[in-house]
Amino acid sequence: MIIIIPGLFGTRERYNPLLNKLQKVGLTAKVIDLGLNTRGLKNTSEIVKKQLTETSEKHDIIAHSFGGIVLKYIIHHYPEVKKNISSIIFVAVPHGGSWQALFLTMVPAARELLPFRKKIKELAKVSLPEETVNFIPESELKVWPRKSGLLKDYIGIVIPDTNHDNIINSENFIPKVITFIKSRHDKVFL
Repeated sequence: MIIIIPGLFGTRERYNPLLNKLQKVGLTAKVIDLGLNTRGLKNTSEIVKKQLTETSEKHDIIAHSFGGIVLKYIIHHYPEVKKNISSIIFVAVPHGGSWQALFLTMVPAARELLPFRKKIKELAKVSLPEETVNFIPESELKVWPRKSGLLKDYIGIVIPDTNHDNIINSENFIPKVITFIKSRHDKVFL
């Protein structure tokens, strides 16, 4: 099963085009419903962890933006969850934090994304499965410090003509995700 972890303000409906395309090619997928997803890391991670561990089934995870930080938090604090993960597909995740979060500091989740936060620095060192790929919107290479969206020691793929929000439903992104999952996580085809 593919589990989609939404980003900040990423309501379930925002991910329906991706969900529908995954299901159309015969893949089983669901979006974790986090509402506007504005809770802090700890509260959000409890909801997501519960979904990831409901069964012993292995999951392919698509984690968008803050959803990727939540997943890294779960892996860091509950390393046993890795046994339930077949692959991780990070999408527009600010691995090094986001200075844009300064504009949203009234939201707990945004405050935790600031680059100088201890937790962000700690999560940058989390050991991830080998079957991890990182998709970066082209526009973010211009907005955030380049290193913020990169994931050291893992493949990073820039999707042209995309931004932080529209990458998730981009015609350039979705086929690559489908290929990665259907080829049993073979990065050669990406």
